Parts: sequence; C-alpha cells; structure tokens
Amino acid sequence: MASKEESEKTADVKVISHDIHTQQAIVMDDAGEKLSVNTANIEPYGFTLGLYYNLIGDMVKSEKSIMTLQVRTVTCIDELDIDLFVKALELRRKFLNEKVT
Repeated sequence: MASKEESEKTADVKVISHDIHTQQAIVMDDAGEKLSVNTANIEPYGFTLGLYYNLIGDMVKSEKSIMTLQVRTVTCIDELDIDLFVKALELRRKFLNEKVT
C-alpha cells in the first residue's frame, strides 16, 4: 500500500527489464540511476529492452520506503518521428493560444 507521498513525474529512460506477469519494470537513466516501475496501468505493453521511453506517472513511496513510478502513459522515443512530433506541438500551441484569447 502506498503512502500519501505521491507526485507526478516524467522521465526519459531506457527499459532494462520488464515482466508482464508481475507488472514490473526496471528502467535506467543516462547517469545509470535505476528505478522500479509499476506497469499495471499500461499492460499489456510490449517494451523493447534497450530502447528509450518517455514515462509519465506518479512517484509513490511504499510502506517499505521504496520509491516506485506508477506509469500512466508511455511513448517510445527511439522510434519517434521528430518532424511529426514538432508539427503536433505547433498545433497544440496554436490551439491553446486560441483557447486563451
């Protein structure tokens, strides 16, 4: 059971292990820091080990004081079409600017 110490986080990380049955993954950032990830909200998801992913979710501290990322969304950024991504960002910004004014 998680404590009330939760906060939304985003991370660009490499998946080094994933077990679909336990709904757990281990990810590593460029500095070599590892993090446990609860993948229950996104299963079944076909992670490719060694590729980089953008994960968005909540950091939750368990009763054993272990920090775990509970993933809500995932995007493989190794396979991301950068030109299409930039166009999508421009459209989003345009939409948000029109909505504000």
